[in-house]
Amino acid sequence: MLASVPFGVLAFDHDGRLIGNNPEAERLLGPLRRPDGELPLRCCDLLGCRRPSSVLARRCLLDLVADAQDPIPEFRVDLARDGDPSALWITVTQLQDAGLLVTARPGERGDRRRRTEPHWITTPRLTVGVLGRTRLASAETSIAGQWLQQRAGQLFKYLLVHRARPVPIDELAEVFWPAGATAALRNVRYFVHVVRNSLEPERQRRRPSSFIVAESGGYRLDTTRIEIDADRFESLVAAGRSAAARGEAGASASLTRAADLYRGELLADEPYADWVLAERERLRGLAAEALRTLARLHLADGQLDNAAAYLMRLAEMEPFDVDVQRLLLSLAIRRGRHSEAKRRYATLRARMRRHFGQDLDFTLADLATPRL
Repeated sequence: MLASVPFGVLAFDHDGRLIGNNPEAERLLGPLRRPDGELPLRCCDLLGCRRPSSVLARRCLLDLVADAQDPIPEFRVDLARDGDPSALWITVTQLQDAGLLVTARPGERGDRRRRTEPHWITTPRLTVGVLGRTRLASAETSIAGQWLQQRAGQLFKYLLVHRARPVPIDELAEVFWPAGATAALRNVRYFVHVVRNSLEPERQRRRPSSFIVAESGGYRLDTTRIEIDADRFESLVAAGRSAAARGEAGASASLTRAADLYRGELLADEPYADWVLAERERLRGLAAEALRTLARLHLADGQLDNAAAYLMRLAEMEPFDVDVQRLLLSLAIRRGRHSEAKRRYATLRARMRRHFGQDLDFTLADLATPRL
């Protein structure tokens, strides 16, 4: 019956593996079996799940459908190939066994006409990474360029740091043009305009910005449309610490995800900006606490190598924290890594003498059991 249907039909199982299709789907997408014939293709192979700058850049189609509260409207997927068609308009239906039924019609790459606006694009539409060097990603287009390292980018980063409140224009003028007087206010408005256009290069003239809202004589980021890794990191740390305090098994999973998100100091590409320092130090403290708790949990489970890995990260973050360094040395001895312990001890001792004129108040012989 499906052979006569004038559009492509693909069925995927609950793991996203292709389990069936009609001839039109093969005409639209090309061969639908792997050359080796061993494993079936997955939805990610065919539709570009998690491919940068695609409509599915942030997630797999399977996850999207599972999390959807409302029916998913038809949307366009650009194909990672040359040829005809260059894109597909697809609709998705979840099957009773948690698989997917996808229908596909030919489209044209770059065609911005939509029957309806996909809700997972509109809210939120921007993903921002601030842990480590600043990173921006949009489901609709790639966001990159030198502007992030210039004045417009610095202004945007300031709004990110202070995203919990509207930032007055006068405050922005004082931070970035302290001696500018009237010209400073014009500069603020101009560079906000630059940021808006950089974030939404295809925004129509006079159309309100999706991300920067004018409010109370200043500007505020619309965080309902923006995902920021620091917010997710902080939420995971809080959940992990709370679970650890209650002795729940999920503590390690939450804290591990938080540690993975912490790719570096807040806005590492702005190392000398004094307006970052307080928030940077606060998040660093949360990361240190997450790593310390992970080390303690893994040590309690007898997973010494995992505990050591987290303590090493913590020791790199806190090179002058003698208690942390002592814990790492103790664990190295417990793991039988005496040469490593000796090298680390000598390095720590020299570091403390050089910077503080102080010697260590313990020897390697004193270290037997880590104190976490």
